[in-house]
Amino acid sequence: MKTHSIQEMLPLGYGNPDAKISYIRQIENGSLHPDVAKKASEIIQAGSCMVAINEKDDGCIDGRLAQLLVFLEGIEGEDFNEIEIHDLTAHNRAKVAGGGYITSLAMEMALNSTHQTVDEALQYVVQHLASHGVYCGTHTGDHGGAQGVDCGANDRFEDIVSIMYGAEYGDKILESVRGAWPLCQPGSVDDDTVALVKHNSHKNIIRDKFFAKSDGRARYGIIMDGIADAQKSSGSERPVSVSKHLGGSHKEAFIILNTVDGKTFSQAAFHAQLQEAFPDVAADNLPQAFVVDLPRIAALAQVMAKGRTDENESNETALVAGLAFQFAVAATLTDGSLRTFVVE
Repeated sequence: MKTHSIQEMLPLGYGNPDAKISYIRQIENGSLHPDVAKKASEIIQAGSCMVAINEKDDGCIDGRLAQLLVFLEGIEGEDFNEIEIHDLTAHNRAKVAGGGYITSLAMEMALNSTHQTVDEALQYVVQHLASHGVYCGTHTGDHGGAQGVDCGANDRFEDIVSIMYGAEYGDKILESVRGAWPLCQPGSVDDDTVALVKHNSHKNIIRDKFFAKSDGRARYGIIMDGIADAQKSSGSERPVSVSKHLGGSHKEAFIILNTVDGKTFSQAAFHAQLQEAFPDVAADNLPQAFVVDLPRIAALAQVMAKGRTDENESNETALVAGLAFQFAVAATLTDGSLRTFVVE
């Protein structure tokens, strides 16, 4: 039985015109049949893909399905184990752009950090979250290389944070943040907070050598080292967080903005229902959905604010930056035409 209110809203409306991820282009070139698109939207609005989150770490918004799981097993483990995934529906995690560490890195840049490089900032983020018992996931993909791991939010982090408050998309992104803010907490975005976020983030973006020698592969290594350290210090015999390897190409045609705490939209269930409805369509040609769980962003912002001089103000600063990062990722990786749904 449907227990959620799921409404379609207007697409983002702005983005990278050269992006390969496009709803309009998929319809125009025939790679997404209108009947498949119609059924996909019906499945989304039926609420049948909404599931309870049963893992404490998180993952990326990426719509592709995972093939392999990589984790450090037990506190005595020294090497990462790689296993094939057979049941994609068994483990449900909250999802934010790049995983929680990358989204929180955008928050840290807005919190007037004094780190000399982005890698130092990321190391701090991983350690700070772990000190509060918060662990996040990451992923690789089939199209990774020497400098990237095939996570757009990670590999293109510098590009994304550079446009978050830039001349071309900055005002539009902040308008999107203002629209999403009430979905995270009551009230509206404070203009002084927005100004502070823009000032601090820009200060870091233009800092000399802040991004030097850092790329997606290096940041992935920092995260995996952080996961290993967190695993050993946690005392847990279960993996505190995991890395997934995602297969295939991007076929995202939808964005799901979920506001229901404790729930997420299962991309695996979405794929399975589409495959059942269209058994003659190759699995790699079925549409996918980006999923953004807003409660996870709010939770990360609260933790990133801990220990600051003014935790309430810092929480708002981090939340603005975290939300802005999600929309900046969409504006970088898509053309802004993906059909978008809000789950309440």
